[in-house]
Amino acid sequence: MKLGTLACAVGKGLVAGLAGTAAITLSQAVEKRLRHREDSPTPARAFQKLVGMQPVDLEAESRVSNLVHWGYGTGWGAFRGALATLGVPEPAASVLFGSAVQGAAFAMVPAMKLAPPVTEWPAEDIAIEVLHHAWYAAVVGLTYEWLSHEQEGPPASSWPWILALVAAWQARTRAMVRRPMISHARHDVVRMLDRLEATL
Repeated sequence: MKLGTLACAVGKGLVAGLAGTAAITLSQAVEKRLRHREDSPTPARAFQKLVGMQPVDLEAESRVSNLVHWGYGTGWGAFRGALATLGVPEPAASVLFGSAVQGAAFAMVPAMKLAPPVTEWPAEDIAIEVLHHAWYAAVVGLTYEWLSHEQEGPPASSWPWILALVAAWQARTRAMVRRPMISHARHDVVRMLDRLEATL
C-alpha cells in the first residue's frame, strides 16, 4: 500500500468524520430538546481523567465537552478511511465502523467510571444511543463514498441502508414527539420530519 493512498483515504475519512459529527450533534440536539435533557458533561470529564486537568467553571467544562465531542467524532473518520484502504466495501465498512464506534462508547465510559455498565442502562437509553451512532456511521459512510466518487455521486448500493437508518431515526423521533412536551417544539420537529420525508 502506498503512503499517499493511505494519506488520501485518511484525509477523506477525517472529512467524513466531521460530517458525521455534525449529523450526530443535530440528532442529539433534537433528542435533548424532546426529552428536556441537559448537555452531557461526559466528554469533558473523560478528558479530565485522561490529562489530569480540571475546568475552572461550568462554561469552561462546556467548551471542553464541545471540543472533545467534535475532535473525537472527526478523529474516528480516520478509521473509516483505513477500512477503505483494506478493501472493505459498503455497506460492510459502515457496519464495521459503526460497531467499532458504538462498542468503544459502551466500553470506555463505564471503564472510566463515568457511567454504570451498559447492562444497567434503561432499554430506552440504549436504543437512543444506538440510533445516534447508527446515524453518525451512516453519514460518515455516505460522505466517504461521495468523496470517493465525487464525479458521479455515491454508488446506488449505498442508498437503501442510508434510507433505512433515516426511517428508523424518524420512527424513533416521532414516538418521542407523542409524549407531552412544549407545543412549539413538537410542531417544529413534526414539520422537520415531514420535509425530510418529502425529499426521500
